[in-house]
Amino acid sequence: MEPNTRDWPALMDLGTAGDYLALAPGSLLALLRREQVSPVDLGIKLRRWRRRDLDDLVERLPMTWVQNLRDDRDERTQCDAALAAVERRTVAARRRRDLKGDLA
Repeated sequence: MEPNTRDWPALMDLGTAGDYLALAPGSLLALLRREQVSPVDLGIKLRRWRRRDLDDLVERLPMTWVQNLRDDRDERTQCDAALAAVERRTVAARRRRDLKGDLA
């Protein structure tokens, strides 16, 4: 299940962007720097990243071992398990974000 992009803000702080991509803030910041994805300039001392820039980043990231799994059932099973784990992390991150919103 893929989150609807309308459920996420157009501009995200580092924590929200990390939840959106299911990455820890430190890992995300390193990736953003490496891939030269800069925050937008709001004219104040707040860093925000565009959702579409994050989506573009994901689209241009290279595929790795997943591409070679077409014929190997054991590795496909491991891949499915890994993808399911990522989906669980994404759902959990969304729940944490929603709970934060309910507490505000």
